[in-house]
Amino acid sequence: MVSAKNIGVAVGVALTGYLVLFFLAPDSALIFAAGLLLGGLLNRPLSKAKPLPTVGDTGEMATLFIGNVAYKASEQEIRAAFEKFGEVLAVRLVIDKRSGRPRGYGFVEMAASGAERAIAELNDTEFAGRTLKVNVANERKPRS
Repeated sequence: MVSAKNIGVAVGVALTGYLVLFFLAPDSALIFAAGLLLGGLLNRPLSKAKPLPTVGDTGEMATLFIGNVAYKASEQEIRAAFEKFGEVLAVRLVIDKRSGRPRGYGFVEMAASGAERAIAELNDTEFAGRTLKVNVANERKPRS
C-alpha cells in the first residue's frame, strides 16, 4: 500500500539522486531518479514487518529450555526430536562467543499444545549420549 509518507520519501530521494547525478552523468540521471521513485513507491515500508507465524491448535507458542545437550548435536537433530510432539517454530543452540563452540544448552519454540508432551517425553531421556533436561524456559530478565 502506498502512503503519503512513502510518496514523500520516494520523491525526495529520487530528486536528490537526480540532482547529484545530473552534474556527474546527465544521461543516466533521469533513469536513476525514475528507478528510485518507482522502487520507493512499490516497496512495502520496512516498519510494517510481517508478523511471526502462529503455530499449534490455539495459536499459542511455548519456549522450552533444553539443557545438557551433547556438543555434537545439531539444530536439525533437536528439531526432529521435538517435531514428534508438535510444530517447531525455531531451535536455538547457544554458542560460546569466544571459542565458537556449543555451550550445551539451547531453546526450542514450539506449539504450546505439544510442549507439555515434549517435556514429559524428553526430560531425563538420553539424546546423543547425554541425558536431556527439558523445562519451560524462564522469562528473560531485563538488563540493567
